[in-house]
Amino acid sequence: MHVFTGGISKVTLSNGNLRIKLTHRGAVQRERRCRNPDYSDFSNQ
Repeated sequence: MHVFTGGISKVTLSNGNLRIKLTHRGAVQRERRCRNPDYSDFSNQ
C-alpha cells in the first residue's frame, strides 16, 4: 500500500521520536529540532 507517491518516503521510530522522512526531509528535520530542543538534549546525552 504505497498511496503517497513522492510524499511520505519512510516512517521510522527512533529514540522515541517519530520521524517522517518526506521529500523535503531537510526542512522538516530542522523545523522539528527548533520546536523540540529537548529531544536534541536527549540525543546528546
